[in-house]
Amino acid sequence: MRETGDCALAGRWSGRSNLTSTASRRCGTTFTAVVECAGNGRVYYVPPNEGLQWQNAVGNAAWTGVLLREILEMAGVKRTAREVLLVGADSGVVDTNKKTASPGPIAFARSLPLEKAIAHSTILAYSMNEEPLTRDHGYPLRAVVGGWFGMAWVKWITHITVVEQPFLGYWQTRDYFRWNRLVEGWFPQCSSTRTYDHLRP
Repeated sequence: MRETGDCALAGRWSGRSNLTSTASRRCGTTFTAVVECAGNGRVYYVPPNEGLQWQNAVGNAAWTGVLLREILEMAGVKRTAREVLLVGADSGVVDTNKKTASPGPIAFARSLPLEKAIAHSTILAYSMNEEPLTRDHGYPLRAVVGGWFGMAWVKWITHITVVEQPFLGYWQTRDYFRWNRLVEGWFPQCSSTRTYDHLRP
């Protein structure tokens, strides 16, 4: 597990076990939250929609972990920070057999606006229902993002990067992406640009 800079993060760790052990030594935060796939009920769509044909992709659990905010405070977030990028260990070729197929495997990665990353409803969880996370549920560390759909709950976290520009990865802009309709046309939903001086070193 490591955190990298991109000019927005002052501190850095290296090694998968480092952040996991750091998180487990911190005072744990536990809260109950529902996780639901944004495509829940896709099996009922008419006409059919692409993607996994979910029927009951929703669950509720008590999650225990360390506030992502605490990890960011330990590292020191610079004034220019805008989003926090979470990268998981799972990867693969997307849009296989299509013209839009990726040239190679890409990791599942999603960013959170800084204001959500430092919220008390966002933790790096290592326990579920008072038991260590299982591999299927993201062992050793996964994001829990209360109030957001499951695609933001990145599993098997390998990297955390604080970035200065909106993340434009596949899973952020091609899939699981929401557009807002304004008077002038369709525009992507943008993240907040406010600063957070209380997190600065």
